[in-house]
Amino acid sequence: MAILYCSTKDRATRWPADFETGTSKRPPGEEFASNANVSNAGLVAMIEDFGSWLTKLQQTGDELSPAVAAIQDNIDSFLEMLGSALELCESIDDKAHRIKLAISHLI
Repeated sequence: MAILYCSTKDRATRWPADFETGTSKRPPGEEFASNANVSNAGLVAMIEDFGSWLTKLQQTGDELSPAVAAIQDNIDSFLEMLGSALELCESIDDKAHRIKLAISHLI
């Protein structure tokens, strides 16, 4: 939710604004004066704040990318190890079955 900066005849005020619907969620009893408008300085400040936020988000993403890649590599290695362990277990089970058969033939 962004803050909409509105200047009225008497004072500047701030109300939460929903930019998707283009509506202001001003408190009950608060009314726009007939000459109310959104100040250019307020819009510029909001755009600059948003741009700064996007830049920080991009920097955070850039910083996290190597860590995410390392985690993915570790997960891939772990899955390969699990696959190898499963193959080994199947091989051991197969050999145990053959040993049981050989013993049963000797008895």
